[in-house]
Amino acid sequence: MTKAAKPKRKSKTCRCVSKVTLLLAKQNEQLCLTFRWNTKRDDLRALPTISTERLDPKKRTRRYVLVPSYCPFCGVAYPKETG
Repeated sequence: MTKAAKPKRKSKTCRCVSKVTLLLAKQNEQLCLTFRWNTKRDDLRALPTISTERLDPKKRTRRYVLVPSYCPFCGVAYPKETG
């Protein structure tokens, strides 16, 4: 007797960004979000942005946007970018 193959699990995504956005709105605040669009999958995601500051404002260097691979609120891994 052979075992049936398990169906592939879809990666879990949390609803923390939505929940935190609603909680912050009550305090007249909002999260800064980065929108990522995967054209191959036609997928748009909103991820929290980790902001950075320049140490020396006189130096004109490239600014970086840090986007987490895990939810900073609950620790669930975001789906990996493919393609």
